[in-house]
Order: sequence, then C-alpha cells, then structure tokens
Amino acid sequence: AAEDLDQPGTTGWRSDYGSPVRDAAAVLALAAESGSKALDLHALAGRVQYQRERQRYLSTQDNAWLLLAANALTQGSKDLRLDVDGTTREGAFYGSFDDARLKSGPVVIRNRGAGPVDAMVGVLGVPSVAPPAGGNGYSIERAYYDLDGRRVELIGVPQGQRLVAVLTVRADPAVAARLIVDDPLPAGFEIDNPNLLKSADIANVPGLALVDAPAHQELRSDRFVAAVERQTSDPGVFQLGYLLRAVTPGTYAQPPAAVEDMYHPARRAWTDAGSARVTGASR
Repeated sequence: AAEDLDQPGTTGWRSDYGSPVRDAAAVLALAAESGSKALDLHALAGRVQYQRERQRYLSTQDNAWLLLAANALTQGSKDLRLDVDGTTREGAFYGSFDDARLKSGPVVIRNRGAGPVDAMVGVLGVPSVAPPAGGNGYSIERAYYDLDGRRVELIGVPQGQRLVAVLTVRADPAVAARLIVDDPLPAGFEIDNPNLLKSADIANVPGLALVDAPAHQELRSDRFVAAVERQTSDPGVFQLGYLLRAVTPGTYAQPPAAVEDMYHPARRAWTDAGSARVTGASR
C-alpha cells in the first residue's frame, strides 16, 4: 500500500535529516550533474514528482535538493524550445503569474521541440481569512500571565506593563524530533530583558516548567524563535517562555504561534490568530 507521508511517524526518525523527497531529488541531481547515461533521468524526475506530490510540506533539505536537481536538469535544456503565450523562448522557462493575469485567461505553453518536456506548476497564496488553530502530531497553546501569576489576554494592556508569555507544546505521540517554535509578536509589544525571566519575577506563574536550555533561541524584534531537540524518552509536553512589554498604544493583529518538526514538516501545529490592544500608561 502507498505510504501516506502526511501522517505522523510514517517515515520514522532520520538522523541524516532526510526524507523520500530529499533522497530522490539528491539522486536526480547527482545523475544529471554527472551526465550519466546509465540512469534514466526522465524516470528519476518522475520519481521525484511522485514523491513531491505525496508530501504536502517540505523541509529545508527537501527544498535545497529540489533546487539542485532542477538546476542540474537545466544544464541539458539548451535545445529546449517553447511557445509561451505566442512568444518563442529558448531553453528552460521559469515564470510566475499573478491572480490578475490568470483571471484574464489561461496561460498557454506549447512544446515546439522534438522531445518530451516536463512541467512543474506550484501555487502560492495567502488565505484571506486566518485558519483556525490546528495541527498534525502536535498541539501548541499560547498564554500570557502578569507577574502576579494571573492569566490575562492582550486586550487593554497598559503601556509599560510586563507580561510572561508561555508556549506549551504537546506531542502525540512523543517521538524524536528537531523542532522550531515560532511566536510572532503583535506590533506594539517588545521582548523584554531575557535575564529577568530567570529571576523571581515569574515564580508566581502556576505550573510553569520551562525547558532549561533550548538547542538555540533568538529574541528578535518581531518574534520569539527557539529550536528544541526532543528524544522519544522525553515527556510529551514541554514549555517555553519569555518576557514581553507593552510599548506603543494601539490595536494590532497577532499572528498565530507555531511549532514544526523541521525534517518531518507534516508534523506541525499552530494557534489561533488574534488581536492585541495597548492602552495609555496606567497612573
């Protein structure tokens, strides 16, 4: 039976960061670069396309090797001749078409050469309505607390107030993984002094059990990002936290927080999007 690569755990743990897409693309890239006649490049490209169509999300390794494979294949496309909307083009063709162009009529591409031509089409867009919270293999919750341990919402936060942001990630099932946790800040808020997070200022937050040392974390001007390495023997729940401060009055959109297994990206989760409001400084 065909393996469903969008289901958690089907490809297992890969210490080499690989996946069926990455492996197939790497073989195709190396075969095309070497000019080998022992391998059927058309069949290899078909295998890559087959694996790509079955894998909804791609890792950085997948994308890198797909790019290398595409570049290697273009080295042999100098004799390619296409007609694109009535204009003759020599060699490989790359194009992008926006919504307005596609609404005006179909894009017509004809092969004017003697040999077969492979075409790959991708679609990129931004949803007009933010999707609801969800996930596959993980769930993530984002919560805020004042320094007295009371849970609060980012509505009517006085300018200058400090809060503790807590991200709780649950894995189902708990498996080895290299995770990225990404929490964009709403405009009007900034991450506060990270050294204060280790002080008694967060002692009142109930049930707080932060990861001692993520593999890497960045406190950026617009988001909190952490890389977390997990083993199968680790608990299925972990928490990350940081301090933030309300700095600029106004009402702002808040993007969702997300967690993703970097090398099995079908395993991911995200929170709801929302809004935040900062009021004038309290007196």
